[in-house]
Amino acid sequence: MIAKDKLGHFIAGMLLGIAAFHHPAMGLLVPWMAGILKELHDSTGRGNVEFGDLTATVAGGTIPTLLALFFI
Repeated sequence: MIAKDKLGHFIAGMLLGIAAFHHPAMGLLVPWMAGILKELHDSTGRGNVEFGDLTATVAGGTIPTLLALFFI
């Protein structure tokens, strides 16, 4: 079962990755940047730093990018 938190990160990454339909590089860059910034924010004591969160965000952003590259 996928943790609710990871699913939230995945969906956020997917929404951010929709930028891939404009430019594929942005579809990968934006989720990476958002995931890293979120983990930096968490590292200030306002959350838990988890590599899995970053991975879920980037994975979510990859799907629209791949769709854009292969189907558009």
